[in-house]
Amino acid sequence: MKYLNLKKQFALLAIVAFAFSACKKIKTPEPMGDAGQTLVKIIGGGTPAGVSKNPIDFVPIPKTIVAADIRRNVSNATELNRVMRVTVKDDIALIAANPNYVLLPSNWYTIGSSTPKTGGSGGNYSITMQPGDYAEQIFITIPNATVFDPASVYALAFTITTADAAGIITAEKSIIVEINAKNIVHEDLKWDFQRWNIPTQSVGQPAGAPNGGSWLDQPETLTTISANQNEIHSGYFTQPRYRLTFNDVGGVATNFTVVINPADVISFNSQGITWVEGPNLLIADFATKRYKMQYQVFNGAAFRYIIDEYHK
Repeated sequence: MKYLNLKKQFALLAIVAFAFSACKKIKTPEPMGDAGQTLVKIIGGGTPAGVSKNPIDFVPIPKTIVAADIRRNVSNATELNRVMRVTVKDDIALIAANPNYVLLPSNWYTIGSSTPKTGGSGGNYSITMQPGDYAEQIFITIPNATVFDPASVYALAFTITTADAAGIITAEKSIIVEINAKNIVHEDLKWDFQRWNIPTQSVGQPAGAPNGGSWLDQPETLTTISANQNEIHSGYFTQPRYRLTFNDVGGVATNFTVVINPADVISFNSQGITWVEGPNLLIADFATKRYKMQYQVFNGAAFRYIIDEYHK
């Protein structure tokens, strides 16, 4: 009998122990983010370098842009409360490696006071993140964009090279900052070209189908040459350039006029081509990005009547 009672007591203890263990909450480790590491990177950066595009207005008004946005991803509050110093290189080698870029001249911009640079071209920016800070930006200010050549793409490059406070530099360490200056009319468009071989005619469009050499929807750019002037090619012969001049009224282009680039007129004349009429501006619609021009020439043997139209 005692033996049976002892077995019952052991069974009861086992049931209680099982119930207690079933009710006990299982503890799981708290997430430490990035496996307990502090990671340092440039937003938009990469290896190879990421690219940041920054078109600016072709005006003599200062423009400030974020050139590089440096971040640290910390694993906990203790790490965030540490001072971190990061070195960012002015990586001119990345610019030199790409023939499409022009290194932005150092006297065309200024650097924000919180990220001083030493060593001149190819030198280093000193970045300090104070306790509680997880980001620091390198700002540059361009005082006057009219010094830019609108046909060029200027660039700067930034690469993180060191980080203290146990920071680990990630693959997102390099960025190229493209900067080009365009006015409000600058636009990539589609181009329709038509040529008629006819006797002299006044402004308008000749009847009948155009002659050979015509095309539709070819890519062409209405290129900035100054704050209020753009040029775009005509399709005839050596492709002389129309030069459009306009007024910028609060960001709206008005009062368009057109001439042919003077150097192209001289070139045509030297080849025995004379201007009979135009150029005439048939359509200049800034809102819909549609432009249509016409002119007529005599090539020494026959007349050529030209219409160029550009649209989105």
